[in-house]
Amino acid sequence: MIKSGKSLPTTVKQAVEWLISELPLEKKARIANTGEWNLMDLYFSLSADIEVKFCLQENTALVESCRAVSGDDYIFAEEASYIIITELWKRLQRFY
Repeated sequence: MIKSGKSLPTTVKQAVEWLISELPLEKKARIANTGEWNLMDLYFSLSADIEVKFCLQENTALVESCRAVSGDDYIFAEEASYIIITELWKRLQRFY
């Protein structure tokens, strides 16, 4: 999912843009067509890859951005991927 030489995103917006640029069209359409009530299914299928690719255990700037977006000061790496997935889903809703 990551192009070599690309720096890690430090904001939720950058992470979403990164995912949109890297995910195949078919996967983006599937995410966009997932109902809001099924976002947890997306979490189970995407979160591990997002946590690893975006180095969420060490990428404190991105986790902090997730905290700001969610309004929750107690978001950690595991929950941060859910925030990113939710924002990705919201963004894709505009296109599909």
